[in-house]
Formats: sequence, C-alpha cells, structure tokens
Amino acid sequence: MQQVKEPCTSCGSSDARSVYEDGHKYCFVCEEYTPIPDSYDTPGVTTTEVVAHSEDYVDLPSRRLFAETLRKFQYSVSHDGSHTAPFFSKGKMVAQKIRMPGDTKDFRVTGKIPGLWGTHVWESGGKRLVITEGEIDALSYAQATNRTWPVVSLPNGAQGAVKSVKQDLEFIESFDSVVLLFDNDAAGIAAANSVAEILTPGKAKIADLPLKDASDMLVAGRTKELVSSVYNAKTFRPDGVLSGSEISLDDLMTKTPAGLPLKYTELTAMLRGWRPAELWMLCAGSGVGKTTLARELGYHLQKEHGVRGGWIPLEESLQKAATALIALDNDIPVGQLMEEPSRLPREKWKASKVAIVDDAFFYDSWGSSEIDSIISKIRYLAVGCDCKLIILDHISIVISGLETSDERKTLDLLMTKLRQLIEQTGVGVIAICHLKRVNGKAFTEGSAVSLSDLRGSASVEQLSDVVIACERDQQSSGEEDTDPNVVQFRILKNRPHGIVGLAGGARYDAVTGRLQPHVIEGTSDIPAEPSVFANSF
Repeated sequence: MQQVKEPCTSCGSSDARSVYEDGHKYCFVCEEYTPIPDSYDTPGVTTTEVVAHSEDYVDLPSRRLFAETLRKFQYSVSHDGSHTAPFFSKGKMVAQKIRMPGDTKDFRVTGKIPGLWGTHVWESGGKRLVITEGEIDALSYAQATNRTWPVVSLPNGAQGAVKSVKQDLEFIESFDSVVLLFDNDAAGIAAANSVAEILTPGKAKIADLPLKDASDMLVAGRTKELVSSVYNAKTFRPDGVLSGSEISLDDLMTKTPAGLPLKYTELTAMLRGWRPAELWMLCAGSGVGKTTLARELGYHLQKEHGVRGGWIPLEESLQKAATALIALDNDIPVGQLMEEPSRLPREKWKASKVAIVDDAFFYDSWGSSEIDSIISKIRYLAVGCDCKLIILDHISIVISGLETSDERKTLDLLMTKLRQLIEQTGVGVIAICHLKRVNGKAFTEGSAVSLSDLRGSASVEQLSDVVIACERDQQSSGEEDTDPNVVQFRILKNRPHGIVGLAGGARYDAVTGRLQPHVIEGTSDIPAEPSVFANSF
C-alpha cells in the first residue's frame, strides 16, 4: 500500500508518521495509530477540483487489455504512462483515481470518490453483478466476458471494502446475485466474507480463483477459468451453516456408541449408561451427597471402563481430590484416611495411585476462577490430555468470586461456553450445581427437587443433557421408615432418551465411605424394554 511520510504531531518526529492511501496513519516512533477517516483525501493531492479528463484509450499489452475495453469504462492512459479511472455521480464526473507511471501502486485522487468504480457503465438491476478489488481486475473480467456482464470494483482495495459497498448498496442490491471476485489472499478472502454478510442473505457469492486475481488470470491466458470461477461461485453462508445435501449419508447412519453402565442399576437403565459429549448436572441440598456421587461416578468410569478423568475440584485441594480416589479404591472414608494415612499400608497407597490417580489429571486451583480460564483448562484436559470425562465441582463457585452484579448472565455465559466446548471436543462433563433456598422446601430433609430449584440461570437446565437430583433426609433419626444414609435419585432431565422420574437410590456406608447401590421399593421408573450397554467406546 502506497504511503507518504509526514511529521508526527504527537511525538514531534519530523518524518516518522506514514499516511497511507486509504487515509489511516501510523507513527513508527510513538506508535500512534489514526484510523481510516469517514472521508479523506490522498496525501499530497489537491482534491477540490477534477482535472480535464484524457481520452487516450490504448491497448495495454502487459495486461492483455484492449483499447475497446478501456473506452467502455472511460479508463484512459496518458502519454506519461499514468492511468486515470473516472468516477461519476448522476452522470457527472466527480472524481478521478490516478495510477502514477511505473509498475507501482502509487495512486492519487482528485475530487471525492462517491463509491464503487464502474457503476456509470451499467444500468441498475440485472441477473448478476461482479465486484473486483481494483480497476484493472474489473477491466480484465469485462474483457473476458466480451464486456457484456456488469462488473465494478472497490476504489480502495480490500481494506475499505465494506465502506465502499455500503455507499452503493442500493445499486448492488438491485441485482439478483452479486459475485465477489476479490483477490485470492488473506485480505481478499476476509473482505469478501465481510461484504457478503451485509448483503441480503442468499444474494452474495464468492468466487474462488486459482491465481491471485482476475488480471493474473487474463494475463495467463486462463480466460475460460476466470469466467467459470464466477459462474460456479458458491453462495455465501456464514460459518457453521450447511445444506442438507452436504451432510453425508454415512455420517447420518453412523451408530451412536452405547453408554457405559454405571454401578447404579436404575440410573443405568433409565439413562442407558454414560456417554461422552454430554453434560450431566448433579444437584442436591447442602451435604446431601452431590460430591460423593460425582466421585463414585468418576471413579467407576475410570476403574471399570478405563475412561481417563480430568478432575476440577474448586472446593477442595488437589491432594484431597486425589486422596478421595485412593480412599474409594480401598473402601476407606476419605476423612479417616486423611486423618490417619497409616490406616492404609504404603504399598496399597502406591498401588491405588498407580491404578487410579496416575492416569488422571487434576486442576490445582481452590476457589473461584475466571470463566475463560476454567474453559481453557477444560479444553486442555480434553484435547491436550485426552481426558474423556471432566468432573467439575462445582459451577456456582466459578462465578462466586467474580466482580459481577448479575450472577444469572454470568452463569449463562459459563454454561454457553461449556456447552460449545463439549460439542467441539466431544468430552463428557459431570458438573455439580447447588439449589436455591426455597421457602417451605427443606432439601436437607428429603424434599423433592424440581428443575426450577436449580440455583442461578435457566441455562443450567436448558443446556444440560442430563440432570440428576439427590434427595435425602439427613436429619432423620432412622427410627421411622426414613434412613438418613439413603439417597434417592431423581432424573429431572434426560435429553437423550426422555425417561425421567425416580431412579432408585444408594446408601452411604459409613464404615467403607462408599455410596453403594440400594433398592428403594416403589422408587424406580425403569422402562420395560431392556437396555444394552457397551463395555467401552
């Protein structure tokens, strides 16, 4: 891009500020940047009046352009070798873009450019309009099509594409389709996508050139390919949007891997096992057993099925999280093992560490963490460490320490990013969510949990695949029918298979510290059809 040097008013340098042809400025001493102004004059050129227009239309052999093509667009070549591209508004020439002699991109402008170049040649409306990055490219395409198909160009290249297109948007939108024949480089591709986004959906098409631009195609004698690249240009669609025809039948017929069985029969039957690429949310009152259940599920999937786990224990230390897995592996309550490590011989500590802990990964952070930091850690665990399962305990603490006045919106952001990450990586996540304090509901005394009881935002229930509630009357004396150590499972959401309701339960064994399967009469809505589960995926 051509540039002119000038003094910098900020640092006082005599010639360190460069003024570029699109009007933006940059000082190489103080690094001050001045963006492209709404209107600008090319440096060093008086733009108050338009000079007399030359009518020298000659062949340009180096570009393989004929005088007849130049004449149609009134693109002239002076005796000194400079090129002049005129701009018109309401039939009157209002500006000129002058390409200085020599094979450079040294341009001057007289007058004020009103928009795209070449609009004066064509009537509004029609089947197709082609837009190129520069005048020579527009002339090249015009000649390749015998000057019959409307083509215009950007006056300031890719960097000013959107602004220029907006200036002539009414003219552009009058055509049935608009083909963006921009340069085949990073700037051109980015500009084409940006322009396509502001046009009527379905109208914009982006051509794919094998060479850099239309002029190079014409010079190389590849005229037919230039024409066909426009004819075969693909309709622009934003990233992520696909036509159904682009989805292969083989992909649609790919069998979904069967879920891995859990140690709790009723949960396994109703959920058809655990699968990666799903978000499971565990919820319960304080102290009812959320973390205990999460540990049991993660430990079982690691131990029995070889699923590598990534543990993010935000409420406890890394040492306690790892020790809890060793305690589970040896049927010892984690609290007792931490108080008396000698209860377990060193060789058993070592064996369990090698079997369970060494192949897992842990995020060593206690307390609140920034959302983006947590998401990046989960991504690394999933992609960099090949973890198939993430245990996140718990989502509420992620936002508890953030300086925010709107917990709901912050939780929405966390859940949305977590959902996107799961879809991108295929990792499975078992997370823990707290419940609201609701008048009349004592979740620590066995009250039934519903989706509306989840604390925070509705996104917690909306973006989760599975929501499992734990219900327990921890205050029961045990003299009645209620056992304070028995947890009842309730499936509140089951997106994959739709079966919800009571799902059996488990009983906490204070001697072993394990949450073992427990039959609760009349508390299971297991479907009649038996499920078939895989041993691995």
